[in-house]
Amino acid sequence: MGNNSTNATKIIIEDSPINNLSEDLLGRERIVKSISETIKYKSETVHPCYTIGIYGKWGEGKTSVLNMVKGELEKEENINVVEFNPWLFKDQESFLLDFFKAFERGNSKEVVEKIKQYGPLVSLGISGLLNIAMPGLGNIVGKSLKKITNAVSKIDIDIRQLKKELNESIRLSGKHLLILIDDVDRLDKEELHALFKLIRQNADFVNTTYLIAMDVDMVAKSIGQRFESGDEQSGRHFLEKIIQVPIYLPKIQRMYLQRFCESHLFFSLETLLSQGGRTTTSIETVKETFYNYLFPLFSTVREIILYANALSFTLPSIYREVNLSDLFLLEALKLFQLDAYEQIKNNKHLITGTISKISSNYLLDFPEKRQARKDTFLESIRKKINSRQFIFIDKIINEILYPFSLETYDQVKLGNEKRLCSDFYFDKYFLYAVPNDILSDVEYDELIETISVKDENDLTNIFDSYHKRYGYKQLQRIISQMLYMRYSYNIDNDCIGKICMALSRLSINKERKEYIDFRLGVYPEFTICDIIDRYIIDMDNMGTTYERVIPNRDKQLDIFSKILSTEKLEPFHLFFATHFCDKSSTYYAISNKTDKIVHGLIIRYIEKRGIKQIFELGQTPITVLFKIWRGVAPEEYHQKIDTYLTEEDFNIVSFVRRMITRAEPESYDKFCKLFDKNTVFNRIKDVDANSIPDYYNSVGFFIERYNSKEDASK
Repeated sequence: MGNNSTNATKIIIEDSPINNLSEDLLGRERIVKSISETIKYKSETVHPCYTIGIYGKWGEGKTSVLNMVKGELEKEENINVVEFNPWLFKDQESFLLDFFKAFERGNSKEVVEKIKQYGPLVSLGISGLLNIAMPGLGNIVGKSLKKITNAVSKIDIDIRQLKKELNESIRLSGKHLLILIDDVDRLDKEELHALFKLIRQNADFVNTTYLIAMDVDMVAKSIGQRFESGDEQSGRHFLEKIIQVPIYLPKIQRMYLQRFCESHLFFSLETLLSQGGRTTTSIETVKETFYNYLFPLFSTVREIILYANALSFTLPSIYREVNLSDLFLLEALKLFQLDAYEQIKNNKHLITGTISKISSNYLLDFPEKRQARKDTFLESIRKKINSRQFIFIDKIINEILYPFSLETYDQVKLGNEKRLCSDFYFDKYFLYAVPNDILSDVEYDELIETISVKDENDLTNIFDSYHKRYGYKQLQRIISQMLYMRYSYNIDNDCIGKICMALSRLSINKERKEYIDFRLGVYPEFTICDIIDRYIIDMDNMGTTYERVIPNRDKQLDIFSKILSTEKLEPFHLFFATHFCDKSSTYYAISNKTDKIVHGLIIRYIEKRGIKQIFELGQTPITVLFKIWRGVAPEEYHQKIDTYLTEEDFNIVSFVRRMITRAEPESYDKFCKLFDKNTVFNRIKDVDANSIPDYYNSVGFFIERYNSKEDASK
């Protein structure tokens, strides 16, 4: 899981049939007792061969029923139980030979001897029988029809006689045979025909009961291809001649499936969650989601086991990284409607709203067009849903993609809830791990649980490592999520202040030379100012019935002052002061105090780095900071600024080009409020227009406006 791992272990539910009634969780006791009593009743008298079919779909517990019947009857002294799985053998001859070998088990010596004589003759077929009767004759064509006819006739007489003797041996033994045959569904049509022919013609012994488990629909379709019109109905007609008592397993009652879910699926989940760690979704919420949306889809225990085991593989890696309700819904889609799962998986940008990052045209679309695109996508999923399951699958899709279906939705809220539609969390649902470029929620939980005891240096080191590993966007998301959860973890104003201080000390800030640096695209001052505006509030007001956001002005000012009081000044500190005074709503409430702090910052910066560097900051910082400087200490301001404007080594042309761009009158007016326009004009009036690429948008524009203003004033 990225650079982290979890001690959670996978809890796999074994998909094994049960062996006795004490293990029955599905209410099969009544039918098992009924079958067992019928067979016991038959065993009390001499009876011809008797066949019972156990019919059920895949996963409905046919094998478990056979095992429970066996458990009930193998303790009966007069019943010999024999198990046989025909699909284990590579060809008809092999499984026929093994059938009679299995038939020997538990029988008397006399019966075994007769089986050993009878079994091979039936198993080897005519060609084999001919080779036994007359070695080599089976490979000679057209030599002696009379010899062949005599040989086959003799063998046929021997088989009928041996079968008669075998029946008599079984009767005299006093034993009744119960032969359990399972997994008939796995046979192909030729093997099925051979098996049923064996039961009906060659192994229909006295005092023998066959209990055969199968999916009757599958078997009828397969074997029907050999008879009549070659369809399923033909196969059913064939089976009716063999199976005397067809028993259709009743549909499993919902209460039994629910008990199984509680004892296996949710027991496993509770075991996992008991290992510790915070999750977004409680076990109660997950259960509510499961029973409201998923439970109606399940009809067999095997389906539940498949689902539970898929979750068991996925959950240990990401159970603290995602919304468990969304994960449960998504895993059900994978099991019951794979097409829908794949469509969701392959459309991250559309679902999370980040399509605008790869398609600028998307942002220009009208809301109706964007909504139509969403509706089209949802419809493309729905049209592939199996009609029998439509109502249930549609509910699941609606719940997973509910935020996506809205015209607008809050990505921050989705992120805090770890929903699938969140840009940040989407990939975790499909990678079964935390991507290497994303902080795991496990590590995040460790941070938020200890953040109150960490000092500013600790947080600075942590934030720096996060920035290097994951980038500033992820660091910003981590901090936003912490502040969203601040009430739950008692993150007070002092702790928030430490976060702001740590952000101001990031290593990336030391690299900043420009207020807007498109190469870096990182502006921690934006984040800090947003935190001060939104989260530094009156803590006594938290948790009241009618909570109001009341800013704590003293603490806001304290954070602002502490960030700018550092001894080692960087351009960042001027950028922070610029953004705070230009964009922060807090500034207007405490401007009389912050202006003095900003003035002190400017003077200290000039003392340490010289006035030249402050003139290289850029249009916005100079405009905002110089305005404050001029307001706090006008005489000092004009003395220092006017003097510097006249210095020969000051590149005033470059300065004007930086401050006035695109021939904007507003830029000219702001410039003239801060700097003596006469001094500037006298220094640039004779500049060669051809020597400056943007002359008419900057220097030339200043000269033009200056002359027009001067003319107007005369």
